[in-house]
Amino acid sequence: MNAHKNARTTPYVRELMAVRRQEGWAVCEIAEAAGVSVRTVYKWLARDSAENRSSRARRIANRLAEPLIAEIASLRRQRMTGAAIALAMKLG
Repeated sequence: MNAHKNARTTPYVRELMAVRRQEGWAVCEIAEAAGVSVRTVYKWLARDSAENRSSRARRIANRLAEPLIAEIASLRRQRMTGAAIALAMKLG
Protein backbone atom coordinates (compact mmCIF):
# COMPACT_ATOMS: atom_id res chain seq x y z
CA MET A 1 0.00 0.00 0.00
CA ASN A 2 1.24 3.45 -0.85
CA ALA A 3 0.03 5.71 2.00
CA HIS A 4 0.99 9.37 2.09
CA LYS A 5 2.96 10.73 5.06
CA ASN A 6 -0.10 12.26 6.79
CA ALA A 7 -2.37 9.22 6.45
CA ARG A 8 -4.19 8.47 9.69
CA THR A 9 -5.53 5.06 8.71
CA THR A 10 -2.61 2.87 7.77
CA PRO A 11 -3.12 -0.91 7.68
CA TYR A 12 -1.57 -1.12 11.17
CA VAL A 13 -4.00 1.47 12.60
CA ARG A 14 -6.98 -0.22 10.96
CA GLU A 15 -5.94 -3.56 12.44
CA LEU A 16 -5.48 -1.87 15.81
CA MET A 17 -9.03 -0.48 15.57
CA ALA A 18 -10.41 -4.00 15.06
CA VAL A 19 -8.35 -5.39 17.94
CA ARG A 20 -9.44 -2.62 20.29
CA ARG A 21 -13.09 -3.20 19.37
CA GLN A 22 -12.70 -6.90 20.14
CA GLU A 23 -11.16 -5.91 23.48
CA GLY A 24 -14.33 -4.00 24.29
CA TRP A 25 -13.32 -0.42 23.58
CA ALA A 26 -16.16 1.97 22.72
CA VAL A 27 -16.14 3.26 19.14
CA CYS A 28 -15.78 6.86 20.33
CA GLU A 29 -12.69 5.87 22.37
CA ILE A 30 -11.15 4.13 19.37
CA ALA A 31 -11.82 7.17 17.19
CA GLU A 32 -10.25 9.53 19.71
CA ALA A 33 -7.17 7.32 20.15
CA ALA A 34 -6.69 7.01 16.38
CA GLY A 35 -7.39 10.68 15.68
CA VAL A 36 -10.23 9.96 13.27
CA SER A 37 -14.00 10.38 13.28
CA VAL A 38 -16.45 7.86 14.71
CA ARG A 39 -17.82 7.42 11.19
CA THR A 40 -14.36 6.44 9.94
CA VAL A 41 -14.01 3.84 12.69
CA TYR A 42 -17.40 2.33 11.80
CA LYS A 43 -16.39 2.28 8.12
CA TRP A 44 -13.14 0.43 8.77
CA LEU A 45 -14.72 -1.99 11.25
CA ALA A 46 -17.37 -2.85 8.65
CA ARG A 47 -14.72 -3.42 5.99
CA ASP A 48 -12.70 -5.58 8.38
CA SER A 49 -15.69 -7.78 9.20
CA ALA A 50 -16.59 -8.05 5.50
CA GLU A 51 -13.06 -9.23 4.67
CA ASN A 52 -13.05 -11.79 7.47
CA ARG A 53 -16.44 -13.21 6.56
CA SER A 54 -16.49 -16.45 4.64
CA SER A 55 -17.78 -16.15 1.08
CA ARG A 56 -19.16 -19.69 1.24
CA ALA A 57 -22.90 -19.91 0.65
CA ARG A 58 -24.90 -20.31 3.86
CA ARG A 59 -27.27 -22.78 2.22
CA ILE A 60 -27.76 -24.32 -1.20
CA ALA A 61 -31.35 -24.04 -2.40
CA ASN A 62 -31.29 -26.80 -5.01
CA ARG A 63 -29.01 -29.33 -3.29
CA LEU A 64 -29.58 -32.97 -4.17
CA ALA A 65 -30.55 -35.51 -1.51
CA GLU A 66 -27.66 -37.39 0.12
CA PRO A 67 -28.56 -40.79 -1.46
CA LEU A 68 -28.41 -39.21 -4.93
CA ILE A 69 -25.08 -37.57 -4.14
CA ALA A 70 -23.68 -40.93 -2.99
CA GLU A 71 -24.91 -42.64 -6.16
CA ILE A 72 -23.40 -39.93 -8.38
CA ALA A 73 -20.09 -40.23 -6.53
CA SER A 74 -20.18 -44.00 -7.07
CA LEU A 75 -20.77 -43.53 -10.81
CA ARG A 76 -17.95 -40.99 -11.03
CA ARG A 77 -15.59 -43.53 -9.46
CA GLN A 78 -16.60 -45.84 -12.34
CA ARG A 79 -15.22 -43.13 -14.66
CA MET A 80 -18.60 -42.12 -16.10
CA THR A 81 -18.88 -38.59 -17.49
CA GLY A 82 -21.32 -36.04 -16.14
CA ALA A 83 -23.52 -36.37 -19.24
CA ALA A 84 -23.57 -40.18 -18.95
CA ILE A 85 -24.50 -39.95 -15.26
CA ALA A 86 -27.32 -37.53 -16.03
CA LEU A 87 -28.71 -39.89 -18.66
CA ALA A 88 -28.37 -42.96 -16.43
CA MET A 89 -30.10 -41.27 -13.49
CA LYS A 90 -32.58 -39.36 -15.67
CA LEU A 91 -31.50 -36.03 -14.16
CA GLY A 92 -31.25 -33.98 -17.29
